[in-house]
Amino acid sequence: MRDRRRPLRGRSEQLALIDDLLRRVRGGSTAVLLVEGPPGIGKSALLRELAARAEHADVRALSAKSVEDMQMVPFAPLFEVVLRTDPPICDATRLRDLGVGADSQALVVAELGSGISTAAADTPLSISLDDVHWADPGTIAALHTLVAADTPVLWAFAMPSAGGRQEIRDAVNGLVELTGVESRRIRLGGLDEDAVADVAGDVLVADVDASVLRLVAMARGNPFLVLELLSGLGEEGRLHVERGRAWATGVTPPERLAATMQRRLDRLSPSARIAVQVASVLPSKFSVDMLARALGRSPTEIATDVDDAVRADLLTATGEHLVFRHDLLRRAAQHTVPYALRRVMEREAASIMLEMGSAPEEVAGRLSRSADVGDLAAVQSLRDAADALARYDPSGAADLSRRAYELLRPDDELRTAVVTKTVMLLNQALRYDEAEELATASLKSDTSAEEEAAIRLSRSVVARDSSARSAEENRRALQLPGISDKLRSRHLAWLAYNLAGDGQAVEALVAALAALTAVDLHDDRVARTIAECALVRVNCAAGQGRSCLTHLEGLQPDPTSELYGLLGAVVAFELANALATMGYAREAADILATALENCRGIAAAEQVLDLMRAQCELAGGRVGEARRIVESALSEDDRLLPDLYGGVGFTVMAAVGAHTGDRELLNDVGIAARSRLDGGPATRRTAICALARSAWQRGDDVEAARWFEEEFELLTPPLWPADLDGVVLAARVAGTSCDAGLRQRVLAAIELLEHEGRTDTLFAAVARHARALLDDDVDGVDDATKSLASSERPVLHACALEDGGNLRLRSEDRDGAITRLEAALDTYVEMGCLADAQRVARSLNAVGVHRRVAHRRAQDGWGSLTESEMRVLEVVADGATNRQAAERLGVSPHTVNAHLRKVFSKLGVHSRAELIALARGT
Repeated sequence: MRDRRRPLRGRSEQLALIDDLLRRVRGGSTAVLLVEGPPGIGKSALLRELAARAEHADVRALSAKSVEDMQMVPFAPLFEVVLRTDPPICDATRLRDLGVGADSQALVVAELGSGISTAAADTPLSISLDDVHWADPGTIAALHTLVAADTPVLWAFAMPSAGGRQEIRDAVNGLVELTGVESRRIRLGGLDEDAVADVAGDVLVADVDASVLRLVAMARGNPFLVLELLSGLGEEGRLHVERGRAWATGVTPPERLAATMQRRLDRLSPSARIAVQVASVLPSKFSVDMLARALGRSPTEIATDVDDAVRADLLTATGEHLVFRHDLLRRAAQHTVPYALRRVMEREAASIMLEMGSAPEEVAGRLSRSADVGDLAAVQSLRDAADALARYDPSGAADLSRRAYELLRPDDELRTAVVTKTVMLLNQALRYDEAEELATASLKSDTSAEEEAAIRLSRSVVARDSSARSAEENRRALQLPGISDKLRSRHLAWLAYNLAGDGQAVEALVAALAALTAVDLHDDRVARTIAECALVRVNCAAGQGRSCLTHLEGLQPDPTSELYGLLGAVVAFELANALATMGYAREAADILATALENCRGIAAAEQVLDLMRAQCELAGGRVGEARRIVESALSEDDRLLPDLYGGVGFTVMAAVGAHTGDRELLNDVGIAARSRLDGGPATRRTAICALARSAWQRGDDVEAARWFEEEFELLTPPLWPADLDGVVLAARVAGTSCDAGLRQRVLAAIELLEHEGRTDTLFAAVARHARALLDDDVDGVDDATKSLASSERPVLHACALEDGGNLRLRSEDRDGAITRLEAALDTYVEMGCLADAQRVARSLNAVGVHRRVAHRRAQDGWGSLTESEMRVLEVVADGATNRQAAERLGVSPHTVNAHLRKVFSKLGVHSRAELIALARGT
């Protein structure tokens, strides 16, 4: 009755949508389908029907299912898709070598993409992944790349309405929102009465009467429960079929539906009952040999028990393995085993899996749940699994590493190594508060100097703290007696890098040279690379941009190396920054795109690389895109911190606010800048330049000059692409003020930019522009304008055009001034720099040339909502509370509340219910 193929009832609308997507794929399009719904509602059945229809439409159907026990195994469901088909889409040996040996996600994804593209070019594909919410992060990251490829593939995913890790669910939802892809979402609900009647008729091969329908109505339209109920009625002899008509006796539900799993097990023999309970703690798909070993018997001895479980409709065979007929049954069987006993059984199952060759990451989840303190074998397996996951899923790896730490006794010598690794992984996963809590607690315990130094090193690398605080961790560790040479050289290297990030150029140079001297005695690739990157930071700010580029290109580690990870991200970050600062924004973007692929899954690396991408977008004149990237990469509480990552994100937001004239953003920038005026040299420079730029943009030259009167250097490490605009701004202000000190600081910056003695670089063009502003040199500005026209810095070019026009107005060259000012205005408008465009328009209006500039964002209505306000509105419209919205968006409840107040005001609503109704169009 169960195995016979039956039509899919009550899903005509969904099947029509599937047919439409298959037609689009046959036409060469890429399509995505996400099927959601509660357990048993028919998601898997819909995917099976999709596969059948795909084959009928000459689309090759491939499928796989993610399982909870394999969610720590990178690419597990994708490997099953491409390898368990005839013929395989990829070479199994090569794919597994790339996934395990080379330790490079980018290479694995490239191999998968190549295989899928080649197969799809021959015949369009349908690739279905069931229970995708249990997929590993590597698979999800790969899917974002594979789905975005322009190949004729229908990607179909199914997941329940709840369950799994929220970040995985969010990423799956993101697949449906990819641009350029035909995307559809199906939310399955219960079947209607007619469809339930059809299902019952199909099962019984007869017309069913009201007595049957009354009973199956208890299933509330859930297909799995309908089948369970009909099976139960059949078992109890309450179904009758005569002359093509079926009816049922009794009005109570069958015991199969109403009874507990314990009662169902009680109907089995004692040995078969134990076999089912033990099977429930094994992997969702297990072999007879594994079950026999877990039971302590031979396969022959358990044959009868397995047969009883299969005939009881609890287990079923799939190839060479056994599975529960439905995951609901498996979970129900688990709950018949007392929790304490179930933990012991799971631990034994984990040992058996390891003995039978399962990888540590396949067993990790089971060990996390079942191991007890002092279980060193479990600790080592969890550490091995964390190492395997670190490149793809630092957050999952951190959970495993932390669990390994919890299993260690207080006096275990492994504790420091595990703490250090866990803190590093938590930081890489952006779980900074947890990392700080664990490190602080460990430092308060009785630790040796070596252990303390190792923990402090983990706190100083990619932490949320300012560069100054990270450098202090390095200093404190270097004061400890007797630490190893390796730890000392790494602390010296990171001290140099963090000091450079804080703008302490001389101190950073000294520390970097000390690190390189230490490394010469015992080669350490990591320490050497970080120290060299620190030198690049210092030297680039000293005007040695060209030599820095050459040096950085030689530092890039091999993406297939196990050292790549965070080290590769640091080098890529510095190389992209140097390229963009020197005027090669497109090359910088290519470097970042490659690095992001190689670092996919390492949240901290992705975040800093995205922030550098925002700097490149800003340098290239794509102001709106730069803002979008920062707002996407950082929470609202972080994006305006001048000392976070050296202020790379804050610099972008300050520039965006000034160029667009966004008063709300400028106000927030001003508050944040004033709060960091007592920071290190880099933070102080960033804050003062932001405040001066804001004043100058609103026409307050006196206020701008007052800020520039503060003691600070215009060029300090780290030097961002946007900092060259700061030199030009300072020259503009110095040219109209009487501040000799500011003039000297601008001249000092000019000398640094001219350090290499070349005239064909962006540094040289900016230096000529700034010097001409100080000297009111019209020809000098024109010369700089010509050089900047061929650069990839349109904002700087527009500034030079504007300055050239204004200088000509003073010399009464009206026509020359108008030509330059109109060109500047057009460039500003094209880039979205509306505040700059309006300033130039005022200069043109003064000489009788009237140019209108597009209005800024509306003050009320939908068009007035910022991107942050829209995101809050969307989450709240889905029914989230302020606290739930804050957790989903990564901001504080206070921030959500502030946004909602603004949304209420702009949309003219007065209650949450009114807002939700408006958002939903009801």
